[in-house]
Amino acid sequence: MIEVTEEEKRLGRNHVEIIAEDVDIGYFEVDFVLPEDRLICGWWIPSKYVKQEMIKINLITDVDKPPFWSAYTNY
Repeated sequence: MIEVTEEEKRLGRNHVEIIAEDVDIGYFEVDFVLPEDRLICGWWIPSKYVKQEMIKINLITDVDKPPFWSAYTNY
């Protein structure tokens, strides 16, 4: 496991903007990486558009507040 240091977090070096097919998905604040499992773990803050789409398909409700604990695997 590779952990992001507090200094890296303070400097914003753990922030990743996520864009797919020209759609803003939100951004991700990385806490740690599991290279052997190809996982990046941290807090995801979805864009307004994605949050609305998630509400439409009942993945979250109006009262659910980001950030959401998540794992990103597409790297």
